[in-house]
Amino acid sequence: MLFRSSAPGSYQISILDNNDNVIQSGLTLSATINTISTSTTLSNEDITLYTWPVTVSGGTSGSPVVVTFGDDITFNSTDQYFIIDSEYVTIDGSNNTLTIDGVTNYPGLVQNGTSTANGYSNVIVQNINMTTLNGSTISGFTGWICKSYFGRNASTNSYINNCST
Repeated sequence: MLFRSSAPGSYQISILDNNDNVIQSGLTLSATINTISTSTTLSNEDITLYTWPVTVSGGTSGSPVVVTFGDDITFNSTDQYFIIDSEYVTIDGSNNTLTIDGVTNYPGLVQNGTSTANGYSNVIVQNINMTTLNGSTISGFTGWICKSYFGRNASTNSYINNCST
């Protein structure tokens, strides 16, 4: 059986023998995404299509990868954040609100570097309004939007027009 799809979601599939006779039908295949390597607009209904955390990579100076929030988004897990894995990446909230709902020790929205790994340069995080509900708390030594060590030993990173309440 060969299955190819570039789109996440659920697919109804059947298994065929070498003569194209149906052996099993009515099966559901669920496809999720854990990497973004082209510019993408996320909506709140898209969140379940991804396996979190999501790695964002593939940006170049001539073609940055931009992740744009298409509407207000709600996260309800400590795993829901972005890992930057190349230069020239933009996370743009488009002035939409990201709500962290019922999450204890949320680690921050964007990881760009760790205590043992340098961050990437030319990363922009902009236009994100962040709020919390239902007792959400932040992990120690981090920010709601940028995780600890954001931009470690990197240059030309920007944090523009973001707020958390």
